[in-house]
Amino acid sequence: MTCSNCQTILKANTPFCVSCGLIFIGEVASKKQSAAATTVATAVKADPLSGRTLDGKYELQARLGQGGMGMVYRARRVQIGDEVAVKVLHPHYSAAADVLVRFRREAQAAATLRHPNVVTIYDYSESDALAYLVMEFVPGLSLGQLLKDGHRLPLARAVALMQCICAGVGAAHRRNIVHRDLKPDNIIVVPPSSEGETETVKVVDFGIAKLRDLAATQALTETGMIIGTPFYMSPEQCRGEELDARSDVYSLGVMFYEMIAGMRPFTAPTPTGVIAKHLTQAPPPLHATLRIPPSIEAVLMRALAKDPQARPSNALVFAHELEVAWRQPVKPMPVRNQGSGVPSHVSQPRSHRVRNAVLVLVALFCLVAGGVGLLAFRFVLAWQTAQQPTTSPTPGRVILNAKPVASITPKAVASVATPRPTPPPLGVVKEREKMRLASVTVMPTAPVRKATPLPHTVRRIPTQDTTEQMPLEVRRAMEQLLQGGVTTRQSDGKVKTVYVTRPIN
Repeated sequence: MTCSNCQTILKANTPFCVSCGLIFIGEVASKKQSAAATTVATAVKADPLSGRTLDGKYELQARLGQGGMGMVYRARRVQIGDEVAVKVLHPHYSAAADVLVRFRREAQAAATLRHPNVVTIYDYSESDALAYLVMEFVPGLSLGQLLKDGHRLPLARAVALMQCICAGVGAAHRRNIVHRDLKPDNIIVVPPSSEGETETVKVVDFGIAKLRDLAATQALTETGMIIGTPFYMSPEQCRGEELDARSDVYSLGVMFYEMIAGMRPFTAPTPTGVIAKHLTQAPPPLHATLRIPPSIEAVLMRALAKDPQARPSNALVFAHELEVAWRQPVKPMPVRNQGSGVPSHVSQPRSHRVRNAVLVLVALFCLVAGGVGLLAFRFVLAWQTAQQPTTSPTPGRVILNAKPVASITPKAVASVATPRPTPPPLGVVKEREKMRLASVTVMPTAPVRKATPLPHTVRRIPTQDTTEQMPLEVRRAMEQLLQGGVTTRQSDGKVKTVYVTRPIN
């Protein structure tokens, strides 16, 4: 037969459902034409324990939920009047003495936990063939309800909630208590009660933690008993080995993976398929699809290691590693350009290379232009020097070592100059001389030092020799200067000789 409330397959003539606690009042057989007889369980859609007072102290008001191990009720403490939560163990577990002993021992251990992120255990009792726990009533949604339908939490919120979860589980690990059934449905997210506070969590179901071994064994034979639990079981728990705190760390890693990815790391149509993946497959990496910092993903993959020795030793160590990874500076993640499929960080260095190449080309152009300009300037300067009148030698280029001459006499002129026509009258010569002197600017000269210069000796300043680059007329004028004078022909056909009498320094 099948329970009409939770669809759990039950044995025939079962008085109540072992999953949801629904009580059956009888069997109704009905026959249809062309069909065999079928037994149908007719259930009363009323909770049998609602309104009941346990031991005269706890009045059960409404059922909050149920699972494979028991049912949770909202209750009121009769003597105080405050609200509490009461978890009642299923009657078929209460009938087993060994189960009751373990349940009592675990309830006592959980009652010693006092932590803000752990639901407080107030009382434990066995009454009227019922074993129950009385604990703190926590308003809020479970983490499983927040993650329903693949909802993914922001990374900052997921890290903050996981820190709180690890703090509560770590308090149990300090007392050598292993939860063994950590999953989103056992995490209550408590909203902030006042302005300025942040949301927190409460870890529940510590009282019957070690009973999950029995439930896990029955899951493979009784379909629907613990559907969903294998998603968060560690590999050693799947193999039925002895468990410690590192098994809880694996379950925390699976929950954190689901919180930031919106999906579980391992899924399969059957619990056996999920267990096989826990044992043989590595979890899919997240950096390929999500912008998860590598440091966060590295800590997560350590928690999901197949070997317990490779995981953090307990929940507090896992929380510390997660906090260190979260505080590390985050490098900019590559963003893929739409259409090209190329990460944007590839185009950034390319733009830098293009800019640097342009700068180098501009610098080379400036150097070449400067060199060409310098050569052009020197060429123009040399050309202008060559175009100057030959009667005034280039200063600083050629210095003639000639004896100072006090005056120029007609006799000296006749002895040096070449034959020429009869000179003009003396009055014309004097008039021309006055006009020439009036147009000449006399530059001060250094005092004459007595020396014995060699005749027609040339002293050169160490500069670039441009004589070969001078025009033919300039070179001839220079040669005549070296001989003591320059003979030029004026426009009127007369010949004039100029003597250089500059002393040698």
